[in-house]
Amino acid sequence: MQLLAAITLYILAVARFPALIRSKRDTVFIAGFLAGTSALFTGLLRVRAVIARMRPLPDSPALTPGESGSAVYPNGYQLEDLGPC
Repeated sequence: MQLLAAITLYILAVARFPALIRSKRDTVFIAGFLAGTSALFTGLLRVRAVIARMRPLPDSPALTPGESGSAVYPNGYQLEDLGPC
């Protein structure tokens, strides 16, 4: 529904394009374009949320206790390893 609103707002903004060319300052075109962009991003985020909900849960945990969280310091580090203060 949100994507349909975005398409409608873009069509209305494009219909005002000749007035924008004539007057160089058509606030209706700008408002329609910005509202369409906002509706488009909201719709895309909703689609992304639906896809994320349908994705299966991971089989293994992302963090394993006792292991390093990154490959930079796999065995840990001391303060002198970080450099001078």
